[in-house]
Amino acid sequence: MNLQGMLTPDELQARVTRGEVDTVLVCFPDMQGRLVGKRLHAPFFVSQAHRGIAACHYLLHLDLAMEVVQAEGADDFANGWGDFGLLPDMSSLRVLSWMPRTALVICDLVHLSGSEQGQPVLHSPRHLLKRQLQRLQAMGLQAQCATELEFYVFSGGYAHWHQQRHRDLRTHNHLNADYQIFQTQLDEPLMQRVRTELSRSGVLIEGSMGECSPGQQELNLRYTEALALADAHALAKMAIKDMAQSMGLSASFLAKWHPEMAGSSSHIHLSLWDGPSGQPSFLDVEAEHGMSDLMRAFVAGLIAHGEATTLFYCPHVNSYKRFLPGSFAPTALVWSVDNRSAALRVCSPKSRGIRIEQRIGGADLNPYVALAAMISAGLAGVEQGLSLPEAVVGNAYREGLPQIPRRMSEAIEAAHGSAWLREAWGAEVVDHWVQAARWELAQSEQAITDWEIQRGFERC
Repeated sequence: MNLQGMLTPDELQARVTRGEVDTVLVCFPDMQGRLVGKRLHAPFFVSQAHRGIAACHYLLHLDLAMEVVQAEGADDFANGWGDFGLLPDMSSLRVLSWMPRTALVICDLVHLSGSEQGQPVLHSPRHLLKRQLQRLQAMGLQAQCATELEFYVFSGGYAHWHQQRHRDLRTHNHLNADYQIFQTQLDEPLMQRVRTELSRSGVLIEGSMGECSPGQQELNLRYTEALALADAHALAKMAIKDMAQSMGLSASFLAKWHPEMAGSSSHIHLSLWDGPSGQPSFLDVEAEHGMSDLMRAFVAGLIAHGEATTLFYCPHVNSYKRFLPGSFAPTALVWSVDNRSAALRVCSPKSRGIRIEQRIGGADLNPYVALAAMISAGLAGVEQGLSLPEAVVGNAYREGLPQIPRRMSEAIEAAHGSAWLREAWGAEVVDHWVQAARWELAQSEQAITDWEIQRGFERC
């Protein structure tokens, strides 16, 4: 499929020569899945930098607030903070239609010095996913995925709310507009632009809709190959925030911004397909629900290793505040057929579109790492020959069912102690992500919240 907005190197060269492109964003995903990198003068990129540039290694040791993670065993200034190389993946080269005369390319990371010179940076998010996709490829399989991006739109720009210390936030839409057409007209100037400009920039868009709290929106990305989907997800988040800011608005992917409003999730839809034939490997029309043996083992792996992977679906303390009974964020680590109260939902049973929807993830997830975790767990189920438990029928919020970790500390320890995860990712890689998570948790535990002050200022 030739996507609108995607460029070949020759096409980029022609646009640069004609003066249609003067800037190339050379990016890679950081620990949070944000695109970071450099803006290069386009003639320099096409003449030299398409072979690679350098950036500081500390960029994969920063927390959400752009502070260096200080954790036992983590890199520090004793290492000198050298560079790694950014190698452009030219298959990701595209125009950014909402940015004047600008193109973008997403890079893979390699070591530039030491004993690992020329080797991939193993803990980098994009390599984590590519490594798991290589495992699938060796089995003759391909992962096809889609994600749902939920977020809130607020009146006023980021600078305004920063000056207000993010107090008394006002959503742009004042009513619940879930599936509403008339009410979402308030956000449509932004959302129409998001859909159109992303589509012109090589991102497959299905559509958008109002979600279930005032100001909440959802953008649906279309099914595509897993790495391309992760790139599109990261780019879509950047684009939504950029376009909102240009319109005097702000968009937030914080998983839970208000105790009385719905959390924002990022559901992942995934299926495996046979590479040579292009047929759905999850489908067996003669089997119960149309689930092949491969699909049943894959889903069994997602359940068996769900505790160890929750950290990568919910990477921040705030993510866990979504897990409330009846909230549409799951609490039970179970599967079901077309049941939104379960962590794993089988969609489109007995059809070519059969897939598993993972509903644990928050809007703050890193798409590369979340997909890597999901594929790793599913493959563990296949390789270990795990049996799938019975599907849950009815309300999965009821008592007595196995639970998703409800606290970040529980998710951290589950990931840290997982032998199969260490085998799939490598011990040093797991330790890198666990160290960052422990730092995040420690930062939250030191914070003094508005709730504590309001509750105890006078009464203590």
